[in-house]
Amino acid sequence: TEASKPTISKNVEDMIGKGLHVEMGKADNSVGKKATLVGINKAYGYVLALDLSKQTLKIALADLHYQLIETSRMPINEDLLSPEGLELQDFMAAFFGRIERYMGQIKAICIGYPGVVGHNDSFYLSNVKAKEELLERIKGMLGASMANNATVLKPRVFNDMNLAILAE
Repeated sequence: TEASKPTISKNVEDMIGKGLHVEMGKADNSVGKKATLVGINKAYGYVLALDLSKQTLKIALADLHYQLIETSRMPINEDLLSPEGLELQDFMAAFFGRIERYMGQIKAICIGYPGVVGHNDSFYLSNVKAKEELLERIKGMLGASMANNATVLKPRVFNDMNLAILAE
């Protein structure tokens, strides 16, 4: 089904009213009324993304135009997987300290989680249970850090295949 022009116009007006989209100017068409160009408002909010790969935990904050605001990474090792997780707590606390002014504007949290686990005995998250425990600890830390956010955000977890599809 196709949406009518008035329906599309109303939906766009609603999104502009909510601050998600902004008018970018007028189109340079030679016939008829000049169309209004609309784009995503990069100041609407931010996305927090974590990538839990085989050997590295990466975290980034980006605006809605894919501009990175802050990034950090740390190796995944036995200390990180320990039940105390002090290294992980320090890493996350330092990152959240650097993005504190953006915390109330984070609109989504995504965690990339490897869908394929190592096939040998080397130490890089080949222990599925340890990896799942690490993921749960990260989600818990995110929840505690985001507690003051006006909107309660539930982290979305995607495996590598889903992330590859999203990237395409």
